[in-house]
Amino acid sequence: MREAFSNFDVDTVAAFDASDIGRLLEDERIIRNRRKVISIIANAQATVELRNDPTLASRGRLESGFQRSCGRTGRAIIRPTTRSIFQRKSPNR
Repeated sequence: MREAFSNFDVDTVAAFDASDIGRLLEDERIIRNRRKVISIIANAQATVELRNDPTLASRGRLESGFQRSCGRTGRAIIRPTTRSIFQRKSPNR
């Protein structure tokens, strides 16, 4: 799964487009569910957005920022497993 999602590099995954989604849906190494793939990409985009938000500079505030951002932007809630993967990969951690 790591390989399919560029080793979970948040910036790379956040930039995935329709062709990447198509590639992932054909990849037999992962669960090929369109909603899950799109959710992982959206979570990466939310992580980048929050990482770049100066009001969430500290890691302690990042957690609450995920919830606030989801409500503000209408994104799906970022699940703990995905959130922790991208937080570990985030350079501002």
